[in-house]
Amino acid sequence: MVLSAILLITIPFVVIYLLGYIIAAYLAKIPVAVWLGRFILGKLNRPSGPYMALFVGLLVLYIVFMLPILGIVAQLVAALLGLGAMTMTYLAHRQSRKVAVAAA
Repeated sequence: MVLSAILLITIPFVVIYLLGYIIAAYLAKIPVAVWLGRFILGKLNRPSGPYMALFVGLLVLYIVFMLPILGIVAQLVAALLGLGAMTMTYLAHRQSRKVAVAAA
């Protein structure tokens, strides 16, 4: 991305990359919220679907995000964990598709 910012022709791509990073960082909270919601509902012995887990997880995350200093740290940790989870899921899906194509 830094190389793209240096070259004059690729400056519009820098804007696209930045928008992509911002959207990915915002959506990275979703896998963390689902995991947290399933964890909390599991501790309460309540069966839940993914939507209820997402709701409970987002509710807890946003309450933690409101705390003064801990909220900023929690947002960074949630974004990094979520980006890592999305990347690992993408790589696992890509690997399984390669194996399925090779087996066929």
